[in-house]
Amino acid sequence: MKKGIIWLLGIILIIALFMVYTNKYPKPMEKNHKARDKLTLRIAGDNNFPPYEFVDEKGEYKGFNIDIMRAIEETVHIEIELIPMRWTDAVSALERGQIDAIQGMAKIPSREEKYKFTQSTSINSSAIFVKKETDYIRNINDLKGARIAYQMGDINEVKILEIPYAIMIPRHNQVEGLEALLNNEADAFIGNKAVAIYRLNKMKAANKVKVLEEPFGEISYGPVTMPENLEVYNILDEGLRKIKDSGDYDKIYKKWFGDQLSPGRFNLRYYLKEIIIISLVIIIILLGFFLWNKKLQIEVAKRTKELKIANENLKSQQERIYNLAYYDTATGLPNRLYFTEKLENTIESLNENEILAVFYLDLDKFKHINATLGHKIGDKVLKLVGERLRTTIANNTLARASGDAYIILIKDVENEDEALQLAKKIVDDFKQPILVEDYKLYLTVSIGVAIYPEAGIDSISLIKNAEVA
Repeated sequence: MKKGIIWLLGIILIIALFMVYTNKYPKPMEKNHKARDKLTLRIAGDNNFPPYEFVDEKGEYKGFNIDIMRAIEETVHIEIELIPMRWTDAVSALERGQIDAIQGMAKIPSREEKYKFTQSTSINSSAIFVKKETDYIRNINDLKGARIAYQMGDINEVKILEIPYAIMIPRHNQVEGLEALLNNEADAFIGNKAVAIYRLNKMKAANKVKVLEEPFGEISYGPVTMPENLEVYNILDEGLRKIKDSGDYDKIYKKWFGDQLSPGRFNLRYYLKEIIIISLVIIIILLGFFLWNKKLQIEVAKRTKELKIANENLKSQQERIYNLAYYDTATGLPNRLYFTEKLENTIESLNENEILAVFYLDLDKFKHINATLGHKIGDKVLKLVGERLRTTIANNTLARASGDAYIILIKDVENEDEALQLAKKIVDDFKQPILVEDYKLYLTVSIGVAIYPEAGIDSISLIKNAEVA
């Protein structure tokens, strides 16, 4: 009798545990009968990846991705339950079938084999961040043996593994990775450029960190589900198409990133509250001007001076962040990101039958100069090469691509032969030596040429084809 009671209690316990587990993880893509039988999708995202997705101080889930999902929800008449998680937990939940999709993931070949991506919502750019005073790390090659902070599960993890003798400092999110850098727990941080700049401004730490000009890669980013979830894929892809056609996508993008992904805009948004407060103080002082005596007039002048200093500091910091994002510190030239955006805008403004050319120029055996004469001489050489190229190409756009490489946008060309003649002129110009301090250096260059539209109709294709030409 006693043995039978024990068996009965065991069965009841097993049933109870099963019910708790199934209630904890309800089936994805279920019908919500309380809401007029609308289809409900359970979609997860990172809980600390601003401005794409984050939980704010009030506990509200906000960001670019959240607004995109809400727009899709309204457009295709479904309900979306958004679930903030740690990034690694969100990926695990998708693979276990506990959620229907993740609202934003970087698209790389290894992930394309495993997941099904909808059309992209943005282009992500990764970058290397170091402390302002760090001068021994200038590019990815200098990371050998360095302590590198990053977000666990991030697309950059594989690249970091390939850096010789690198000491990996994994963190749950990019904010913790930046804090590891700021607290000297890491020598460098590698992660999403827009997110890092946004966070550094929020943390008032933009003046403590610099971005290396060598790009760490650009990649498409958007919603993702499992290959077998075709209905979920079709719903999200259709929703994205509709909000892009209606103009809702553009409004959301401008809300979070502006017309272009400009770090300076993040800086302005951060200081908006301070500007409003200062403006209110000025209004109160001006109203009090008519009620108080001469002593208050002196106080008004003092406050006005403080405001002027604050505005000058704000403008200076905005310019500093903009230069970090768009210009090369060694040569003063625009960087690859600036060039890509400039090329994209130029392509859009071309008339029918107009062409343009992209040159990708490499200095031959430049590493030998750094190895024998030192990086200081090497930097001077890079700057002098930039000045020489700027003189040769006249009013066309010149940028430093990376390391010893430059990219040039040639707009006013009639045909391919004219572009090739200009490329030959550049090569011939380098027959004249570069004079640096007491050195006379003879350099040779290699130039790849890509002609629009034969070599590509977008900026990424043209730059890539010029680089491999």
